[in-house]
Amino acid sequence: MLTSLLLASSLWVAAQEAGAKAPASAVVVSVPIEKISNSRATDFLFNGIGTGADLISTDWAINKGCVEGNPLVPRPEGRIGLKIGAMTIRASASYLLRRSGHKTTADIFRWAGFATDVLITGNNVACGLRK
Repeated sequence: MLTSLLLASSLWVAAQEAGAKAPASAVVVSVPIEKISNSRATDFLFNGIGTGADLISTDWAINKGCVEGNPLVPRPEGRIGLKIGAMTIRASASYLLRRSGHKTTADIFRWAGFATDVLITGNNVACGLRK
């Protein structure tokens, strides 16, 4: 209760101080959404495809008799959570790099993550085919 009261009062004070500052239009730099939305969608698309292929091939290979090489994720729930979390972080990092003006670095980061997923998927398929 006390924490909620403190939070509410600090938000109220911050709102009161916000009116005394410069107008938002003088501070905010506008970036047209068309310049970043397509790239963000592409970042999430490639990372999602790579992660999906990795998850599907890992499950298939484990069902064929292969063993998960990462000791941190022996259970399927942990594996899914870890890989989806990593995919989200990679795609968000690419987006933030792109947003801050580092387009080439963002592209390299995206393709490096996708290439890693492709290599892991290839390893899973090779292991599954050997069993």
